Amino acid sequence: MYVSTSVVHEISERCNGTHCHSCGLDETGHAFEWCLECGHGFRTEHELISAYRRRAPRSPWWRWLLLQIAPLRGDRITFCPLCLHDFI
Repeated sequence: MYVSTSVVHEISERCNGTHCHSCGLDETGHAFEWCLECGHGFRTEHELISAYRRRAPRSPWWRWLLLQIAPLRGDRITFCPLCLHDFI
């Protein structure tokens, strides 16, 4: 089961090890992909792909268009879209 504390808060001893440093929430349980740097858990493949595509406006217009129409699989995303750390 995946649990995310919906209130952004500072890290404390109580949430040490489950706190995401990118979004400020506690994340525990099963996830499709975990970032070991910031601690964010992407619950599903769709959530990972959505986060990846949200970064597209920072790319050139042609890459943004390609990301919107090209089929994309979660296992081909090799880094965390929030902190840009590589998945292991």
